[in-house]
Amino acid sequence: MVKRKIINKKNLIITLVIINVGFLGGILWVVKTLYEEFYTLLPQGFYLWVLLFILVLLWLIYLLLRPKQIKSKLFEQLAFFLGLGLITCGVFVLKQIPQTVDVIVPAPPFPVEATLDIEGGTDNYYLTGVYTKKITTLLGKYFILFDPHFDLLGESSVADDKIERIKGKIAKDASIEAALMAAYQEANIPLTSTFQGMAVSDKIATASNRIEIGDIIIQINSQPFNDEAAFFALYETVRENLNQDNLKVNLTVLRDNVSTTIEALFVEYEDGFALGLALYPKYLITGSPIAQPKEHSSFGPSGGLMMSLAIYDALDLELDVNQYSITGTGTIDKDGIVGEIGGIKQKVLSASLHGFKHFFVPAGGNNEKDAFAMLKEINSSMQIVPVKTLQEAIDFLRGLNEKTD
Repeated sequence: MVKRKIINKKNLIITLVIINVGFLGGILWVVKTLYEEFYTLLPQGFYLWVLLFILVLLWLIYLLLRPKQIKSKLFEQLAFFLGLGLITCGVFVLKQIPQTVDVIVPAPPFPVEATLDIEGGTDNYYLTGVYTKKITTLLGKYFILFDPHFDLLGESSVADDKIERIKGKIAKDASIEAALMAAYQEANIPLTSTFQGMAVSDKIATASNRIEIGDIIIQINSQPFNDEAAFFALYETVRENLNQDNLKVNLTVLRDNVSTTIEALFVEYEDGFALGLALYPKYLITGSPIAQPKEHSSFGPSGGLMMSLAIYDALDLELDVNQYSITGTGTIDKDGIVGEIGGIKQKVLSASLHGFKHFFVPAGGNNEKDAFAMLKEINSSMQIVPVKTLQEAIDFLRGLNEKTD
């Protein structure tokens, strides 16, 4: 009888070990799916989890094989069974609860050709982006909270999301227009463009409610302006002549191609007064430019530099980067000046994970500093290339060609 009990306990211990290994495998599988969901690829962080689980597995085997009383071994494996069982059940339950979170997480790089139809273009130029809204699970939300590479944002409503898409499209359209003009200018090829006004892409909460996102400002107090610089010069003149008793200004705007004049108010902002608007210059490009927008889910202005490089490459037959895949980020204006963007950490991480060798960033500001810090943090060999202008980026690519030759 005693012998039979011992054999039964041994069988029970072995069964518990097998189940515990299954629990470990299940948890590791869930961790793998989380990394694939948010990173697309499996970064080094996942393999640290693998190492941890291997160590736990070896500990389980050690507990099974070490010389000790059967009763003690049974108690140890039973404790593991209860602990791992509760953790596994909790993990799988949390994985079934849907959540939509506002967050900045890496998005896979994609070719410029996915968002622009470029005549004679190549698929060597890539845009890096981020997801700002993610449909995930409650477990995914906790994963975001504990991952230092992600930034959780405040929650937004469906109406907010619709407005954000409109804002993003305005910014992206302006970025495409600027990319075309900058590329043609660098290639010394004429391009016909007409300045239409300043497009409203966003406004602060205290801005005049009569101004709508998407309006194109064409006059201030009945005074027209013929380019972006003239607008800001006129804006500053009006602002300097304000007084506390009269903060009103008349704006003539195009709304749905209809001109209308609305009364707006300057509001207190930082050390002075402002209309509280985010604006982009709006141009009408005529003729037959070699690049035309495509329908794509990406929004915002951060692809300007890479789009202008891809367009320039199609215009300049001497620039040959076919042996390279080029990516980076940064806004662009019509004069080829590169500007800063958001989500730089996540974009550097994504580009490095996907094997890019070179990454353009706006030079001289927080983007450059944060990009190098992220590169060091993830121990990447990717080269960060800070540039202030489109010309500097082109010069770097020509240098790559010379090294290859």
